[in-house]
Amino acid sequence: MRKFRPLLAASIIASLLVSGCQVADTSSVTDASVQKTESAGQSKRERARWKITGNSRADTNTAISALQVGKAKEARKLLLSATQNGRVDSRALSLLKQIDTSPDALFGENYFEYTVNTGEFLSTISKRFLGDPLLFFALARYNGIENPSRINAGMNIRIPGDRPEEGGVEADSGSDVSAELVAVADSFEDELREDELLEDDVAMEEPVEEAVSVEAVDDALSRTMQLQALYESHDYQMLLDTAQALPTDEKEKFWIEDSALTLSLRQERQGDFPAALATINRGIELLGDYDSLVDSRSLVTDKNEANLLLLEALKGGSSLQQYTLLHRAVELQPSVSTENDNYTALREQLIDQSHKEAMLAFRQQRLAEAIELWEQVLALDSNNELAIVHKARAENLQKKLKNIN
Repeated sequence: MRKFRPLLAASIIASLLVSGCQVADTSSVTDASVQKTESAGQSKRERARWKITGNSRADTNTAISALQVGKAKEARKLLLSATQNGRVDSRALSLLKQIDTSPDALFGENYFEYTVNTGEFLSTISKRFLGDPLLFFALARYNGIENPSRINAGMNIRIPGDRPEEGGVEADSGSDVSAELVAVADSFEDELREDELLEDDVAMEEPVEEAVSVEAVDDALSRTMQLQALYESHDYQMLLDTAQALPTDEKEKFWIEDSALTLSLRQERQGDFPAALATINRGIELLGDYDSLVDSRSLVTDKNEANLLLLEALKGGSSLQQYTLLHRAVELQPSVSTENDNYTALREQLIDQSHKEAMLAFRQQRLAEAIELWEQVLALDSNNELAIVHKARAENLQKKLKNIN
């Protein structure tokens, strides 16, 4: 079977280069073993899933779905159809090359090892290191992975090229990747703007139902690819605004959950607790009562209420009133003492104000009040030397006055 593949690739490329000529009919050289090895027990529903429509864009999208689950033979037939229509889908050429070319010949022998992280897929990895998400299938073959969708966190895989420098994500310039593969992503955006289906006298069973089915699959694939692009670019707010409620795709669920948690944490650190709470509520609206989101909502709610107490104290009042509000905030959410800038500002203000009020009370011989105020200072700063010294003086003077009386 491998003997015929170079002939087929050459036929496709030659036909595309001849200006003004129709695409050559390569059906006569289609690999016959693809049909012979098709499982006799394949269900009618499974065959319909990979059915050729004659629409170059739709057939290529279906082929991508097939390759994601390792259906190379079905994908190849769809891709051949996509290259034989009036408008050739350039992605089909890229994917055909990945099927028909040895991965070692495509990428070369130089590689480095990489450990898959949680939430990563071969498409995201190939985009990060090779510059093209469509190279996911060639990367799977390069690692002997039969089903590209079945990779797990912690798995070690080979990445073609040299290991990037620390923090680098650029593709290795020395990799033997064809220029036509690099141009695929640019052409795909133009093809998405095509509103009319291409119909080149292709016979289709039940055309109305098939058109609806293709459109539904196309929309779902486009939405998933859009969400993936937003997630990879860290545009979490746009992802949450774009996503549809209660998705069935596990990858979409992960992207939504992680986006809501990551964005809300970022907003917390910026001190915008209402925005963080709104972000978590948006995640729950999309996914339902996920434990991680529900727990985060409870935590952010407490942090928001504690922050409101701190803001109220910062508006003014006596040191005792401010200290009471600060103490309530810490009881509600202890993390404000280390995470909230308003706590730090209020603490410094209280230390200064309480010390001044304590000194005034001491001079007026209101010793009990002065001692209480210095105790407040020490509760906020146990090593405050002024408070330690003056509190001791006030207590000694208090004892002497008691002895005199």
